[in-house]
Amino acid sequence: MKIQTENLPNFLFVGAAKSGTTSLYKYITQHEQVFVPKGKELRFFSNMRGDYVGPGDERSCNQRIIRHIEDYKKRFKGHTEKCMGDMSTEYLFYHQESIKNIKEYLSDDVKIFIILRNPVDRAYSHYLHMVRDDREHLSFEEAIDQEKERKENNWAWHWGYTTNGFYFEQVKAYLHHFPNNTTVYIYDDLRANQEAMINDIFDKLDVNSIPINTGQVHNVSGIPKNRRLHRLINHPNRILGLLKRGARLVNREDLLMQRLQTISKKNLNKPKMREETRKQLIDMYETDIQNLEKLLDRNLDMWRQ
Repeated sequence: MKIQTENLPNFLFVGAAKSGTTSLYKYITQHEQVFVPKGKELRFFSNMRGDYVGPGDERSCNQRIIRHIEDYKKRFKGHTEKCMGDMSTEYLFYHQESIKNIKEYLSDDVKIFIILRNPVDRAYSHYLHMVRDDREHLSFEEAIDQEKERKENNWAWHWGYTTNGFYFEQVKAYLHHFPNNTTVYIYDDLRANQEAMINDIFDKLDVNSIPINTGQVHNVSGIPKNRRLHRLINHPNRILGLLKRGARLVNREDLLMQRLQTISKKNLNKPKMREETRKQLIDMYETDIQNLEKLLDRNLDMWRQ
């Protein structure tokens, strides 16, 4: 029996990870009629166990999983915005469990959004993200070789850099269960025309389009040139806390965070993937890409480059 859907989201961004969802979160929540809880990823519907043992999994994953519906509803309590959302990217990877719970708890007309990135680039970006956070210390090629063993040793889903990029079955499941409510975007289109995609999202949410500040790209991956500077800007510490409190007193916290993000991005180095590795991964994904092209009726040749 479906529970009362008041104070629950009426739209979901279910993935994929490292495909622009953090930037989209920052963009669409500029609209006064759109609300997504701070942090965007609530991780309720995927029903993850929360006992993962990979480096940093306790803080980044286990402690951030919402397990009970009443705790989930509290994240939306008191909000009256027309559109309330949850943007948890693991809902795509854990599609079977997530779909079952979405159908149990949410309205039948909940809107589902999916954005897909070239799976080779997505895998490498996810790897660089983990290197950036000082959790990954292997080369990309070594880390790929370790994916199966890491999964067997109960490391969290995000360590499956290449596994997460097999989109076909994931997307097919959402289109099957929510055929009239699911929209699939391609990351390349976001890069080409942010305004068009954001306006389309607003249209699907049935809210008016407004000018959006898209000047910042968020959650950028890369290897810090200066680890100490990266930790100072991106991890809780006394100096950062004092800066935030001071900025808050003069109503300049948003400006401070923009400046810190700019410094943080300039501090990141993005080494290129080895061409041999890229070719191997393109070949590995080929069948999945072909199936996805048929499913979406969309040419994805740009993913084969």
